[in-house]
Amino acid sequence: DLRNSKNILESLVTGSYQSYGFSPKTNGIFVTRLFPEATIDNITDINDLNTPVQAVFTDTFDNTDELQSFFARVNYTIADKYLFTATVRADGSSKFGPNNKYGYFPSGAFAWKINEEDFIGDNVSTLKLRINYGVTGNQDGLGYGQYLRQERYSGSGIGNDFTINEPGIGPIAFVNPDLKWESTTQYGAGIDFGFNNDRFNGSVDVYRKETKDLLLSLPSAQPARQTFVFQNLPAKILNEGVELSLNYDILQGENSGWTVGVNAAYNKNEIQDFDGRIKAGTIRGSGLTNAYSQQLETGQPLYSFYLRVFEGYDESGNPTFEGGIDNQQFIGKSALPDVTGGFSTSANYKNWDAAVYFNGQFGNYIYNNTANAFFTAGQLGSGNNVIQDVVNLAGIESRQ
Repeated sequence: DLRNSKNILESLVTGSYQSYGFSPKTNGIFVTRLFPEATIDNITDINDLNTPVQAVFTDTFDNTDELQSFFARVNYTIADKYLFTATVRADGSSKFGPNNKYGYFPSGAFAWKINEEDFIGDNVSTLKLRINYGVTGNQDGLGYGQYLRQERYSGSGIGNDFTINEPGIGPIAFVNPDLKWESTTQYGAGIDFGFNNDRFNGSVDVYRKETKDLLLSLPSAQPARQTFVFQNLPAKILNEGVELSLNYDILQGENSGWTVGVNAAYNKNEIQDFDGRIKAGTIRGSGLTNAYSQQLETGQPLYSFYLRVFEGYDESGNPTFEGGIDNQQFIGKSALPDVTGGFSTSANYKNWDAAVYFNGQFGNYIYNNTANAFFTAGQLGSGNNVIQDVVNLAGIESRQ
């Protein structure tokens, strides 16, 4: 019925439009149009209009982004032992302003097949040293046309009495012609090794990644017409660490095999060269308006928890905090893991095979928003739910 009603109404609407609506309480069909200028039209010639439903509101989007990429690579090999690679990439995106639509990202790498040298024994099947440098670009997270001012009719809804409020127009994006590509520069080195025809093999990598011009949606300082603006964060995000991978073929048979593998990675993350502070990690719940659990600040990892340190309850059952209710501080915890790892094993016998994989992350912390929202002893007096810890910490006897 809804689809048929939509088709009936759209057969009466001509030209480009953003949204339309119809109900017994509207004067015909109202149509919002953005081009050539924003207008709200009414179609009143709707005699014999017989829609299966009494009210309809439709809102449409027609956004197209374009990405152009140009890529060139040169490989050069000496004596099948020394490998050189040079790459240049140019990416252009319609998501960025006229001053920075294109980004240019070079990279280069060198590898040495040490196992091809005469001084390496026959038991070493693979031994390769790798060194690399490169820059990559990113546009993820950026919506359509965020570099220019856009206006759009707001959404609407149908009330229980079939009333549809005609939408008003408002800004949804703001001028920033200097919005540009986020870029990450990476330096790395690694070694691949294998013994006895790679029955035992693995790799070790170390890296350093520096991300700048991070794309971020930031709230505007009020009063302002816009609530947010997309911009490139004037800061550097550092990631550096080491990765290890090991694999071993325990059983190698004509009709059977068994392989195990482990991997682990350590990563250090830190915000650098940032003069400001950005609140993050919004906490939601009763009495938690404008509360947040994280803060972006120089010298701290991304997603560092910035909290009050709970000390207990006072005689009235209200929570107390170290340094007072207004004292939020970094507590040395982050949502990012320090170490990730995995274990895999697979086995096969003739036409049968099985595989198992485990992975984990360590050193990261998760904020329990639900526990926070119900962590108020005063809610007991009004008959609302609280968590068990409130009852225990307040010294109240609980009954099952």
